[in-house]
Amino acid sequence: MKKTLLFLAVSLLAVPLFACAAKGVPEEKTAPAPPTQESQTAVKPSQAGWQAEWDKTLADARREGKLVIYGSPKPEAYAAITAGFKKATGLEVETVTGRSAQIVAKIQMENRAGLHLGDVVLVGGATAVTDLGPLDLIARLDPLIILPEVKEDKVWYKKSFEGQMLDPGHLSFTFTSALDIPMARNTKLVGAQDIKEWEDLLRPEWKGKLLVNDPTTTGKGQSNFAMIGKMKGWDFWRAMVRQTPAVNRDNRLQMDWLAQGKYPILVSPSTSSAQEFMDAGAPVAFIRLKSDNYTTSSGGVISVFREAPHPNATKAFLNYLLTKEGQTLWSKADGMQSAREDVTTQGLDPIRVREPGIIYPASDDWEFYDWRVKTNVEEIAKDIFAPLLR
Repeated sequence: MKKTLLFLAVSLLAVPLFACAAKGVPEEKTAPAPPTQESQTAVKPSQAGWQAEWDKTLADARREGKLVIYGSPKPEAYAAITAGFKKATGLEVETVTGRSAQIVAKIQMENRAGLHLGDVVLVGGATAVTDLGPLDLIARLDPLIILPEVKEDKVWYKKSFEGQMLDPGHLSFTFTSALDIPMARNTKLVGAQDIKEWEDLLRPEWKGKLLVNDPTTTGKGQSNFAMIGKMKGWDFWRAMVRQTPAVNRDNRLQMDWLAQGKYPILVSPSTSSAQEFMDAGAPVAFIRLKSDNYTTSSGGVISVFREAPHPNATKAFLNYLLTKEGQTLWSKADGMQSAREDVTTQGLDPIRVREPGIIYPASDDWEFYDWRVKTNVEEIAKDIFAPLLR
């Protein structure tokens, strides 16, 4: 894929974004291509049903010519899925990437300017629903699903296609579901069996030796704080504070300290930062607990724009991504377990792979998100961790 940046006058006011794997600059919305003999030809009886709809969608998508994705940085996953999509459909794909907050700010700014440049948005958790849904910028997904293999309940982790919808309005679909990483350890200082439960962190030998990803600010630390607080109660975190851990919000610095042995255990590590250090050979490993595990989408959530400039390409991509073929490409490249049960987990970190037959609590379940908002988790975190932040 070729690289580009979206240079639009309105973008001068926006936060900087990376644009990768792109070809050309996404154009403003144009009028639909005029109907052709191919698109107006009556459907033959043998082509009736989903296959005829799929064939027509692909034909119309090829006339649109391309697809534009806005999303959080996942270069390997984007490279794999766009190459597979192009091979299957012949369509070019442009990707514009940045942190979720940057992407949302760009979309909101473009909307105020009357611009509709993106087709698909891939940002973490409920971000698209909560930040873009109220602006009526994203579409309900159900009417866009064509392929029977995508609608088949039994292939999905929760044994329900509808169950993978993140929100009640079906504006986002969760296609990745892997066990979250609650802790990481320095392999020279902590054995694989030394920490088996959350309560093991409360043993006297760990007092003053723990490092915690700051739960008082938005991010992995706060998400983990909320999930464990809901599962185990806030008194667990109060007991953790009595262990006098260090609190830090710099993901890379946390990993530096862990790798150097300054702290033997890191609570709520950034998975991507930890993986980077492990790939470089640092003495760092994830910790898999025996209980109180939960899943995360880790950015594996898709929404589509209601006024997508390439509506048929959008529909084709949504369907393709959720097929076994699309999910296999994404999972292998991203290193994350698919929510499809028929996608292989070979080559993935076994610490993050779900146990068969278990439905875990999820950090991006809509009920959990709603509970977090109503509970005001950030204020609770600030109150509990206040003794360590003075």
